[in-house]
Amino acid sequence: MRDRRRGFRRGTRTTPARAGSLEIAAVRLGRLGDLVMVEPALRWLSATPHVRLKLVTDPHYVDAFARALPEVEITTEVGSPDLVLDLHRVAASRRLRRGHPWLGVGKEDVRRRLRVLAPQLPVMPRFSWPERHMDAAERGMRQLGIVPGPRPTPVPRFGPFGAREPGLLGLVPGAGHATKQWPVERFAALAEAWSGPLVVFGSEEERSLAAAVGADVWPAPSLTGLFEGLSRCAAVVAGDTGPLHVAGALGAAPIGLFGPTPTDTGFWVWDETGVALRTGSGCSPCSLHGSAVCPKRHHRCLADLSVEAVLEAVRAAVPEQPEDRCA
Repeated sequence: MRDRRRGFRRGTRTTPARAGSLEIAAVRLGRLGDLVMVEPALRWLSATPHVRLKLVTDPHYVDAFARALPEVEITTEVGSPDLVLDLHRVAASRRLRRGHPWLGVGKEDVRRRLRVLAPQLPVMPRFSWPERHMDAAERGMRQLGIVPGPRPTPVPRFGPFGAREPGLLGLVPGAGHATKQWPVERFAALAEAWSGPLVVFGSEEERSLAAAVGADVWPAPSLTGLFEGLSRCAAVVAGDTGPLHVAGALGAAPIGLFGPTPTDTGFWVWDETGVALRTGSGCSPCSLHGSAVCPKRHHRCLADLSVEAVLEAVRAAVPEQPEDRCA
């Protein structure tokens, strides 16, 4: 049945809490940025007495998240938990939870889509993604007869991967969707204007794009290697991508370049440590997740974002830097 106040979907009833630990399997299969947003709920659950917690995810993420979340078992198998928290709510996660007691996260789909499709309507999402996941975690604990402790702050944070290098600026020119990419020549101009240490990140498929920026490319293309490199940065400039949110969770200042996607539907949680930049283009936002081609065919939402504006944000985030060359 559905709880209309929060949008949770309740599965099979669980048995009352019994002596000893109760096992909760939190399912979130991907993608990278979505997995980052689960961390506050996992931190809360793992610190709760009588709870044994595991995160069930895709094999690609296991090694990196095992280091990022050392207090959580990271696995690809659900096993036989007392409760499954479906924090993904897609066909693949439904298959994994089948036959188990479960609760699902409230995704606020209607509110999020109306934010993009009908921005003139006074309908806004009520929660960030970490808050939605913590709501699911609280419902799950209460269903198991566990009294939750105080909620943590709804901002993800990961354990250290490496020592931070003062003034190191990270650039991520790639993105999962082409419309979320700032033009690579702007990244190159930003690299030219920055006088401090600099590193560029890109997957194997993005190596040529990263090389086009004209700066050193981080040599470790694995996901664990990406985490290690981002952990060294003082600030990271990226579009609305997974590495941007990983950087924020690792303590770097995230400088987000937003075009087609909104900042107020749950993913941007970095107001205290970073800044989200956008041009204010009248047709933006136009998509929840980005797309291969701009619907208007001009991509002005990011094409009009100047190097100077981004450089100013970087300087504010890394104030100890000496004066940089003009773009």
